[in-house]
Amino acid sequence: MIVYEEHWHSTYWGGRWSYVPNRIHYALHRLFTTYDIGISGELNFKQHVGIDFPMFQNKTDLDLYIVVFQTTVTDVYTKGNQIIVVGTPERNGVQVLTVKTGDLHPSDLKKLLLIQLATPLGHELDYSLIVYEPPDFWLKQIQRAHCDVSQIK
Repeated sequence: MIVYEEHWHSTYWGGRWSYVPNRIHYALHRLFTTYDIGISGELNFKQHVGIDFPMFQNKTDLDLYIVVFQTTVTDVYTKGNQIIVVGTPERNGVQVLTVKTGDLHPSDLKKLLLIQLATPLGHELDYSLIVYEPPDFWLKQIQRAHCDVSQIK
């Protein structure tokens, strides 16, 4: 009896869906972060973390999505380039949080945001690094598209 499927191999579809190092990476983490800045990125993100949830593109206020597995979130704190998600570890469950990027005030726009998942006693469970995107991300994309269209005419 064969228990191996060919589509499990890391070369299937160029490794996009089954690249083993990526699968290990996602299996080892409880915390994942993304923005609602494109359908391709959204679909890849949701496929990698294994859950589906609504994402809403707002022209004036960009959302940072924080997906937390196996933790009951109790608080979220922000300061400078750091976001701390506090919660109690659990054996199951998932929560999706949104943070308005307009509510963030990074101290250094050139540095990554550090998002940490920590226990109420301050022990780090996981972390994620992500580039800061300003709240007017979509507005700038629309303006850029209008400029590109006007140059064609």
